Amino acid sequence: MLGKIKDLKREVFYILIIFGISFAFNYFSYTTNKALLIAIGILGLLIIETWFIGAFTRYSERKISKYSEVLQRVSIKERFFSYFVSPAILYLSTLAFLYYTQTLVADLMVLSTTCFLFFVLFVNVKSSFKKVYSLEQGTRIVFDFINISTFYLGCSVLTKVGIENEMIYLLIGVWSFTLLIDNLLLHDKLDLAGLIISFLCTIFITLTTFAFESYGIFIMPAITTIAFYLVVSLWNLRFSGRIRFSDYLSPFFFSLFATLIILYL
Repeated sequence: MLGKIKDLKREVFYILIIFGISFAFNYFSYTTNKALLIAIGILGLLIIETWFIGAFTRYSERKISKYSEVLQRVSIKERFFSYFVSPAILYLSTLAFLYYTQTLVADLMVLSTTCFLFFVLFVNVKSSFKKVYSLEQGTRIVFDFINISTFYLGCSVLTKVGIENEMIYLLIGVWSFTLLIDNLLLHDKLDLAGLIISFLCTIFITLTTFAFESYGIFIMPAITTIAFYLVVSLWNLRFSGRIRFSDYLSPFFFSLFATLIILYL
């Protein structure tokens, strides 16, 4: 047990730094000094990318067996978007949320949740290097949570920046399509058929935004995120080889139940 804790001390150290830098960004978000905020944001982003670079350097290769000197190496090209771009998008979305949401309790909840996600991600990414040719299933689940969280944060920010509704629909559509492509890249399913399905799913998510736009800046992002969750969940079931109709019912029931709770509580 003690050995496992020592093995995670580097991750804990980085998470504390990320939390401190992000809290500083939140503290100075009331200032008019935009250059300071940009500098703090870039510093936090560099800290995150530094962890991934360090982890890749340390753990991206191993011997194929204890009897051989031949090394297997993880392809950085195959995992670049997942390991470097997706975490950066989550972090920048979090900073945008902190900037536009001037409520301390909400900011601390989002910041704490984001740091927890980064900690779980760091641990799982380190573990996934044991699987040289593919990501571990647990790591894929973490990335799914990251995508859903990133989507919600982005939608929430778009409703608060004071732009026209038509522009909000367009930007949420672009946001949806980008994160759906990220999901396809994570599962190595990016092809022409995947792009077409992503576009159709983007239309569905954007129409959900349009349908619930009048419900306000809190309910609309939540319902739109449920639509995004539904798409991602159905994709994951399909990618895992599920073919029975009953396997696909639970995401629909959960989405319906969550929607009713949000609308009537």
